[in-house]
Amino acid sequence: MRALRSMMLTAVLSTGACDKAPSPQARHPALPELPDTLPAGPGSINVSTSFTRLADSAGNRRFHVINRRFLLTRLSQRYQGMSRPLIRETVDEGCCLGGERDTWATITLEGWLSAAQAGTQPAWHVRIEADEGAIWDEFYRGVLFGCCDAADALTYVNLQTGKVAFVSSGEFDTRKSPLPHLRAPNSALERWAGFLDTYTAVRLPEAERDSGVVGILQYGAGMQPASRYLVRWSGGPGFSYRLGRLEFTVDDKEHTHGAEVYLWSANAKEDPSALSGFWITIALLGRNVRDRETPNVTLQVPVVADGVPPEAANLPSGWSLRPMATSN
Repeated sequence: MRALRSMMLTAVLSTGACDKAPSPQARHPALPELPDTLPAGPGSINVSTSFTRLADSAGNRRFHVINRRFLLTRLSQRYQGMSRPLIRETVDEGCCLGGERDTWATITLEGWLSAAQAGTQPAWHVRIEADEGAIWDEFYRGVLFGCCDAADALTYVNLQTGKVAFVSSGEFDTRKSPLPHLRAPNSALERWAGFLDTYTAVRLPEAERDSGVVGILQYGAGMQPASRYLVRWSGGPGFSYRLGRLEFTVDDKEHTHGAEVYLWSANAKEDPSALSGFWITIALLGRNVRDRETPNVTLQVPVVADGVPPEAANLPSGWSLRPMATSN
């Protein structure tokens, strides 16, 4: 699935009927068919924005901004044709609080599976903590900027289900961190991977309970919350490491690897059990903590029949991987 293009509507969205997408094949019932069945008459949804200047008792200036806009995109899904989801985005931002991080923001998203359904109740809504966001492939990606040297937190919301599929760390020293993507050629099968380290601008409850937690590996199809796996190091505090690179590596002659790869061994196959013969590569950068230099490490986590067997992971001594409960 790919987001082919997106359009931004900032004040008023006029609605009309769209072409009906082809019916999905019976063997691909991932989502119910949602044709554009509303009448083609005129209609509109109005939104408002606001800017408020505040002052506290000390005379410091405070600002409160609420911005709303519509995002209209087009998705292409194998066997299901085109769909045109509509997203209403509300950014609620406060400034300026003083200190190293002087702003706060939340983003509320409401989604319609088809733009022609605008004017009815949204199919889903979700609120995330982020400073900015935009359509990214088949997701809405929210970015919470890391303060100082902390990594950005990247939240991926599926445009069709409204589920937070992944929360991943921005890779070190780059603002263009991709979410690694693996496809089976000539098939609807695709998978994504994410990794959230403890050096990122979000709260990680697992690390608060266990200082050895380095991060959470995530693997899934992107429609629902991903399967999660806790990565732990017994040699010191987990925040000794941060994400350097995350990618898929295919077990072929070339050991094809990167943020966008094809699994040719699953060519034209639709059974998820065909998703084998590759692994997730997690390159972690060691940090100087408490005057102790921590070496870089690389973890290799294989995928077998679309599952992640922790016992098969290639991990250095003192490292472990265990499954976690999946978020709702």
